[in-house]
Amino acid sequence: MGLRIVQVCGLWFWVAFTFFAFVVFHQSRGLFPPSDQKVQPTNAPRTEGLTTRQRMVRSETAWRSSVSLRHKMAYEHPQHPEIPFFPAQELEKFGNFGVNDESTFENEMLARIPSAQIFAFDFSVNSFGPQLSPSYQARAHFKKVGLGAEDEFQSSPPFFTLQTLMEQNGHTYIDILKIDIEGSEYDALDSFMDSCEPSGVLPIGQVQIELHLVDDEHVDFERFTNWWERLEGFGMRPTWLEVNLVAVTMGVGKTDPRCVEYVWVNAHDEKSILLQE
Repeated sequence: MGLRIVQVCGLWFWVAFTFFAFVVFHQSRGLFPPSDQKVQPTNAPRTEGLTTRQRMVRSETAWRSSVSLRHKMAYEHPQHPEIPFFPAQELEKFGNFGVNDESTFENEMLARIPSAQIFAFDFSVNSFGPQLSPSYQARAHFKKVGLGAEDEFQSSPPFFTLQTLMEQNGHTYIDILKIDIEGSEYDALDSFMDSCEPSGVLPIGQVQIELHLVDDEHVDFERFTNWWERLEGFGMRPTWLEVNLVAVTMGVGKTDPRCVEYVWVNAHDEKSILLQE
């Protein structure tokens, strides 16, 4: 019995030893390459990370996937195609909170970019807020006019389309467009996109915008989706969002969020400073 145990143990020893030798042999080929194989020097330059354009190509792939999911989810909704945003609700009347007293954005942009020029338009106030430093006023331009879907020269104050305002100021391109026009953004940007259809180019690098979902009669799910996907067709991609909870905190009764702030970046923009590596 004792002899058989020794024989079995001896057999397993040689099996284990053979396996160990096999592993060491194959590992040594990686540790000690053949003499005719060149070893890359340690000071060789490393492969650089992805460029901005390469990252945008990856993000475009993810975006196309999200679009297909968007349509799939909408089609499977029990109320398709008339999908409601939220139940109808009554909201209090809101004024233009902080418009006349808030020019922090303009002041910060002018401080950070010495070559920047800001053109601001608002029909409800007469000038920039007190946050704008006097040293930057030469690069800050204000007009008391409104942004709309068509030109209304005779109204007081007058309203103009974005394309008309750009023409009046001799602009062919806008680096950053910031919009908060209380629900009129849909018609205003539709009008601007109409003017861009012949060239197929939206001459804007980035958009900072607050979207308002307070007019269920005129901006339903279908209207919003068509408008959003039209912007996507021109290259606009959402890169950041923040839900505005004013309707939740100040609305009458139970309410849902009705506003959201977005940042869009134009993925088709050849002039964007983001693409200047």
